[in-house]
Amino acid sequence: MLNSVEAIVVTHTHTDHWDEAAQKQIPKNMPVFVQNEVDAKTIRGQGFKDVRVLKGSTTFNGVKLSKTGGQHGSDLWFADPARSEAMGPVMGVVFSAPKAKTVYVAGDTVWRTEVDQALKQHKPDVVILNTGSALMTGWEEHPIIMGK
Repeated sequence: MLNSVEAIVVTHTHTDHWDEAAQKQIPKNMPVFVQNEVDAKTIRGQGFKDVRVLKGSTTFNGVKLSKTGGQHGSDLWFADPARSEAMGPVMGVVFSAPKAKTVYVAGDTVWRTEVDQALKQHKPDVVILNTGSALMTGWEEHPIIMGK
């Protein structure tokens, strides 16, 4: 199933993005791009050998990967240290290559300045958003990802 896959990008390590099934199916020597050293340590601890922290931009097999920012919840949500720690940091990624459409995967974020900046800077042809206004119990008025 993963025969044509050359690398994996993990925007953050919440289990809805990096679950046990993925950890079992992905070859341990496949390159895995992550947002920071904390996520890299977690994934290396699961036996992955080629974990790379995406800092700014890098090119892999002719494709430029550019890290973008985001926030997994509102500013009010992040004002509480416990909630902020539970959501943690997230990233988006822009994929660009010669003679190919530029694709922006925003990741788990609400609409923020970082999203506007990524759109203006990279001018993607395709934008992939994680949407649905996901909510946490007790904070229903503060989605943790984009909605309509």
